[in-house]
Amino acid sequence: MNKISLLGVFLLFVSAAYADGQYANNTPRAAANIEAAEGETLAKAVGYYSRSHSLLIEAIREFDRGAKIARPDSVLDRDEWRASLVSRAEDLERILSPQPRVTKGGVKFEADTRLLNVTNK
Repeated sequence: MNKISLLGVFLLFVSAAYADGQYANNTPRAAANIEAAEGETLAKAVGYYSRSHSLLIEAIREFDRGAKIARPDSVLDRDEWRASLVSRAEDLERILSPQPRVTKGGVKFEADTRLLNVTNK
């Protein structure tokens, strides 16, 4: 994955934040703490975090595909860079499926194996 692809992913997140009105007048609006968020606010946040997680997983796959074609070792530490993305994806997993968490109600979904690139046994 090249710098342009990474920039594209970054711009996608930034444009989504502007489109959502989060940066009206170039000032971030105050966000509720995730533990205090409820209802539609919580659902929107989880939706964005879920999308971020799936994009990170896809970015790892794209990076791996590129590394099979040409190793980026002369420019960056491939293992360290990949591990940093995996770590960020794991951070988002803690947000998406915290253990334990007291809720008023809700649903817990199992990981989608298509996104994780694993097969069911």
